[in-house]
This record gives sequence, C-alpha cells and structure tokens, in this order.
Amino acid sequence: MADIWTIISSVSSTVGVIAGTSAVAYQLHKQRRWHIQHSTLETAKQFVGGEIFQHWLKVRNQLITKSKLFEEITEEEQKSVISLLSYFENIGVMYKHNILDMGIIYDSFSVAIYELYKYTSSFLPEYRKQRANPSVYKEFEDLALALQERTEKDLRQWQLVAMPTSPSLELVKDQILPLATKVAADDQKE
Repeated sequence: MADIWTIISSVSSTVGVIAGTSAVAYQLHKQRRWHIQHSTLETAKQFVGGEIFQHWLKVRNQLITKSKLFEEITEEEQKSVISLLSYFENIGVMYKHNILDMGIIYDSFSVAIYELYKYTSSFLPEYRKQRANPSVYKEFEDLALALQERTEKDLRQWQLVAMPTSPSLELVKDQILPLATKVAADDQKE
C-alpha cells in the first residue's frame, strides 16, 4: 500500500512541475510576443514621425511615379533613396532575427517596401559591385521578396476599388498605428 502512495505522490509532483513549467513557458511566450509587437510599433512610429517618411514622399512622388532612373536623379534624391534602403535594411535584419512582427510590418510598410524594391532592383546589382559587397541591402531585398506575393495580390484588389497605391500619412497615423497599438494592448492583457 505504501508503494501506491509513493507512486501517487511522485506522479502528483511530476504533474505539478510540468504544469508550472508550462505556465512559465506560456508567460514567457506572451511576453516575447508583446515585446516584438511593441518594437514593431516603435519602428513604425519612427517611419511616420521622422524624416524617413519625408524621404519616402520625395522618392515616391518625384522618382517612382515619374519612373526616373537612379542614374538620372540628383545627389539629394539619391541620398533619399539610400536613406530608405538603409532604414528598410534595418527592418529586414530585425525581421530576419524575428524581432519584429511580420503582420505589423506588412500593414505598415508593404507598399513602400514593394515600390522601393521595384524601383531599386535594377540598380542594386551594380551598386553592390561598386561597393565590392554582394550583401549590401540584402536583408531589404529578402524582406521585399517575402512581402512581394501578398503585396501584389493586395495591390490588384485595391486597384479594383480605386485605393491609392501607397497609404497616406493620415491613414498610417489615424488607422494603422491605433489598430496595431490596440492589438498589442489586447495581447498584453491576455
């Protein structure tokens, strides 16, 4: 009879340890997810609130929509393109290391990344040769390719309802960031 109580006690202890470990693992997972979402929202706010968005507007309105070649643009315009590539390269690095939330990246940046990639893809190989570095803006390119299929599908659908090809500053500030902030707050409550 004593052996049965020893077994029951041992099983109970094991179940308790497993339950406790599972609860800790779940909390760590939730905490990591919250930090990833928070980091992504902060990154999106930097885009909207800083000079990066001004570079984006300049590049989109003066270069992409007018189909200017990189080699034909002014030095100031090239600096704007390089600033955007560098910014999105950093996002690509963070995406690669699972530091940012892909859903929020998609909602916040997909069209900008897609359009910038289409604009720069023809000169990036030559730019890499000039720098003697085949990995220049590679993380940006990988991120753009990861977003490409879904972005193209969405753009086709959006064009059917005559939406703009790029989210406006007001759309990002008034709708995308508040929604992403709410989602992050809801996840933190869980």
